[in-house]
Amino acid sequence: MKEIVLSSEDIVHTIYAGIRHPMTVGDKASVEKELLDIKEERKDIEVFICDITNEITYATHKEKLKSNLANHIYK
Repeated sequence: MKEIVLSSEDIVHTIYAGIRHPMTVGDKASVEKELLDIKEERKDIEVFICDITNEITYATHKEKLKSNLANHIYK
């Protein structure tokens, strides 16, 4: 279980590193491209970036844009 947690944390840090700069300079196209690349490379991962109302503004899966995060998180 500990290895799974460490692997997940590594993936999160890698994704963050890839989108941090484009997001800080407002390069929407680059953020979208990075997320599409993630989708192609890691089909088992979904990434959602939301605004303060939990509306998905960026995602690895375009069909989930502009929907509420709660519709895609399963407990």
